[in-house]
Amino acid sequence: ALLRATGHEARLARSAAEARALAADPELQVAIVDPGLPDARGTELLQELRERRPDLLLIVLTGGASLPSAREAIRCRAIAYLLKGEDPEALERVIE
Repeated sequence: ALLRATGHEARLARSAAEARALAADPELQVAIVDPGLPDARGTELLQELRERRPDLLLIVLTGGASLPSAREAIRCRAIAYLLKGEDPEALERVIE
């Protein structure tokens, strides 16, 4: 909702399978990944997206930060690791 309110096109994937399908779109520039997906670990999805789309900017947005998750985000060259609700404008600043 925040991204749409600021004029960005946003599409939602409720699962890793849906995220994979969206990532196939060459117009997609940014993927915001929650490590708590129901059908895959977010860190696995990050790695897969990095391998399939090295040009894609990855952002991790999590409700429960952990050191292993942060390390994986760094290893996958995520451009940001943000906590949900901590700073609502942080996501917009990173995307801009």
